Amino acid sequence: MALRWTLAFHSLQYSDNIFYIFNFLFPKLGGACVDLVSKIKAHGSENIAVTVYENSHHSFDREGPVIVDKKGYILTDCRLKMRADGAVLMNFLDIPMTTPLLQKIGLAFCAERGPSYGGNPEAREKAFQFAREFMGQYLLSDN
Repeated sequence: MALRWTLAFHSLQYSDNIFYIFNFLFPKLGGACVDLVSKIKAHGSENIAVTVYENSHHSFDREGPVIVDKKGYILTDCRLKMRADGAVLMNFLDIPMTTPLLQKIGLAFCAERGPSYGGNPEAREKAFQFAREFMGQYLLSDN
């Protein structure tokens, strides 16, 4: 069972560490990460960014065709909140989803079936090239 969580973080305060999100955008996916980066930047951090790859699915950097998992869940419309202690809250009544039963109840109101995942060779190459450059600049340099 595949789950894709979109969380509203308790705090948008961000560290000085550099953070980069590689994302995909196929019909309506990808917007949550773009929204998150925008909100964090609005709170004063410039050390976060996102790249969205058009016509790509979750796991776009894998080799292989696009697959639809009919038993999996799509949580695109599940903009959930997270408390400071890490508990994920339902979209209504802010009830913590701390047990499997509460998770099923909470997700029943926003989840859909049939996520797709699979490779996009063009996006994969772009992401790998960016990752090599990013790591070379920020992780492998002597600065």
